[in-house]
Amino acid sequence: MLAGVLFGTTRQRVLGWLFGHPESTFYLREIIRRCGAPGAVQRELATLVSAGLLVRIAQGRLVYFQANGACSVFAELTALLARTGCLDASAEGSRRKQPAARPARRPTDRPAARPSAVDNSWAVWS
Repeated sequence: MLAGVLFGTTRQRVLGWLFGHPESTFYLREIIRRCGAPGAVQRELATLVSAGLLVRIAQGRLVYFQANGACSVFAELTALLARTGCLDASAEGSRRKQPAARPARRPTDRPAARPSAVDNSWAVWS
């Protein structure tokens, strides 16, 4: 009940997820998948970054977000989220320490050619 008074539903989910995994970075789609409502999540992330509660990390076309441990109210906000039941530290398997770099593709990594959709086994060529 107290969390609903202090924070909107989307902000509860975003803060709970990111502050529940403060050492991890998450890309935008991952946060949207966890919290729902893409437009609302993007607005909340922009607001929280401008307030200094989150850090936005851009690497190429990917954008990652992380709880800002250097924020002056980090410990207090984490404790408040934990007391109100918003803190989500449940998904150990989805933690990411650093954004993974994509391996370079070698020419030998091309997929095998697809078989032809037309069966020419009956044709006689002269």
